[in-house]
Amino acid sequence: LIAFAALIAIAVIGSLGMRFYYQHQFNRRVAELKAQGYPVSLDDLEKAYTLPEGAPNAADLYIEAFAHYVEPNETERELLPYTGNYELQENHSELPPDVMDAISSFLDKNRQTLELLDKASAVEMCLWPRTRESIWLSCVYLGQIKNSGRLLQLYTLYLAHSGRTADLLNSLNASIVLSETFQIQPFLIDYLIGLALKNLSMESLKEVINRTSLSSATLLALQHQFAMIQDTNGLYNAFTIDRVCSIEFDRLPYKEQGNTGFNPPSSIVKFVNFASGMIKQDMNIFL
Repeated sequence: LIAFAALIAIAVIGSLGMRFYYQHQFNRRVAELKAQGYPVSLDDLEKAYTLPEGAPNAADLYIEAFAHYVEPNETERELLPYTGNYELQENHSELPPDVMDAISSFLDKNRQTLELLDKASAVEMCLWPRTRESIWLSCVYLGQIKNSGRLLQLYTLYLAHSGRTADLLNSLNASIVLSETFQIQPFLIDYLIGLALKNLSMESLKEVINRTSLSSATLLALQHQFAMIQDTNGLYNAFTIDRVCSIEFDRLPYKEQGNTGFNPPSSIVKFVNFASGMIKQDMNIFL
């Protein structure tokens, strides 16, 4: 009995030691993150995720642009590249007249959206709406953002086919700037959305180069625009919300941890994770 009691005492002391050690390590790492300027709570995140007083927000213009977007009709869906079923030829041949007519008609219907997208690209800062209640989940305008990216891609193709070099540079710029609005967002999915939008811009660039005779000055302008894509590092911010949520999770009483997840653990699992110190170890690995 004495030996058994001693083993139990050693197990309890070892468990407590692990919990205290890993909690100390966790607290130290959180303090380091805070010293480096990273948000370490939802309060910190909300304070950091604000514009300077009086600064315009490009997101307001983007959201207004989304409201004016007109979906393609049945005929247009069959004839439009990107937003419809028409597949561009690998040899970058001339577009058929009926395809060009469908593109022109669709762009005319979305003229206001295109003008607002262009206007938004001239605004320096963009913060998409976020709420604490949704745990800062990804932008709720994903469908509209995709539509806008494809619309700009279609517009650039039309301009390249029409030889309107100056306008297509503006269209490409609007496409690149839209992708860059996700560079400062705090969630990994935002980084991936930004990559997808950049890929649309790169596809547009390929079509422009293959369909348009470009001057040296225009090529230099394009080089400058796409250097912007290479120079950005969205991963700097991409895991901010994950870190903040893990820290907030650690601050909860263990009985409440995981209650808001898709598959909450049982009370027994919560207790074992807490008592053994495993949850604290996991937190350190995560950070």
